[in-house]
This record gives sequence, structure tokens and C-alpha cells, in this order.
Amino acid sequence: MAPLASTRLLVLAYDGNNHSDANSSFVQASVTIIGPQSPLIVPAYVGDDSTIIETFVNETFNGTTTTDPQSPLIFTVPPGEYSLVATYGSTEPQTETLNVTPGGFRDVFLNFGSVPLPPLGHIFVTAWCAGGGSINNITQTSLLVQASITIRGPESHNGTTTIDYYDPLIFTVAPGEYTVVGTYGSWPPQTETVDVTAASGSAAVFIFGDEPWRPPT
Repeated sequence: MAPLASTRLLVLAYDGNNHSDANSSFVQASVTIIGPQSPLIVPAYVGDDSTIIETFVNETFNGTTTTDPQSPLIFTVPPGEYSLVATYGSTEPQTETLNVTPGGFRDVFLNFGSVPLPPLGHIFVTAWCAGGGSINNITQTSLLVQASITIRGPESHNGTTTIDYYDPLIFTVAPGEYTVVGTYGSWPPQTETVDVTAASGSAAVFIFGDEPWRPPT
């Protein structure tokens, strides 16, 4: 059960001391987050489009970062103040205090070495089919779809969009200009150009279909 207006923390751990290639310097670190430190009373999403009133305080979230920056460790947490503890090998544990504001995504980059973490940003990609279809026998004017995505620029990657609006396809990349190409079904491929800057995110949205597209309500 996730609270409404929750935030997704994208956590990556880095140790540039042990590798010559920055892309191979991401490591598996154990991460624990505890919070919010003050009780937070909010509506919580149950899963059947209904809500209940839930109190969140000193919840514990555990996970392990990955060596692939395209698959960051993601924590979905309500807003508030959190304490973070991360351990990696025999290095000194890292601790941070996170003040999480509601909604969206936030980067948490952990560096276990003296070599600086390279500048990174994100590309968030979603794909829609205008004309839609039906979900639970309810007609939709548009639906999120799983489209094949290729990005080219300072880095090149491939991926597939999701059908969850709150969990888009995410690429973690070096800053620069990227060409993003999306393909879905028999529709002609679509292309967007995005500029990525360090510590920020850029969005690419693809709309496939013949009917005029309207955002979901």
C-alpha cells in the first residue's frame, strides 16, 4: 500500500576507486531508510481505486543498489524526514538525512570512494495509444502501452515503456542531447530530441494512434 503523493527515491552507489571505467563503477550497497520521523496522516491508495486514512511514522525500507545505472534501487516513500544508512564492503558506512517532498522522483547518489561521481541525469519515457481501449469494461480515450524505446547520444540504450503512469521507463545517462525513438505495433516510429542536464530529468512522451489524443482524467 503506497500513500498518495508519495515520492520515488532513485538510489545508486558508486566506487570509482576500484574501476577505470566509470560505467563499471556502480556497486551493490545495502541501504536502509527509516522515516518519516514525524507522524504523517494521509490518504493511502489501497489498490482497488479506494483510499483509507493511514498513519506513517518510522517505517523501515531496505534494499540493495545494483551495478546497472539503468536499474536504480527505487524506494516509494511518503513525504517527510528520513535517515539513510548505506554499507558497502569494508568502507565506512554512509549516513544521510533526507528531507523528502511530495511527488515525483529524487536522486540519491552514494559515493564510497574518493573519485567523484560523474554527472548524471535522467530520461523518463512514456507511450500512449490514442483511441485507447477498455480497462475493467470502462472505455478509455487513451491507454499507456509497452513501446520499444531506443536512445542515442553520449550513451546508447534500449528499453520498454510500462503501463504504470507512476513508474515510467527511466534511463540514467550522462548529460547531453539524445535522440529518443519509439516503436509500437504497426504505427510508424516516432522520434523526439531531449536535452539532459546533470541532476535533473527530461521527459519523452510518445502518442500512437489515429484519433485525437486527450490526456487521461
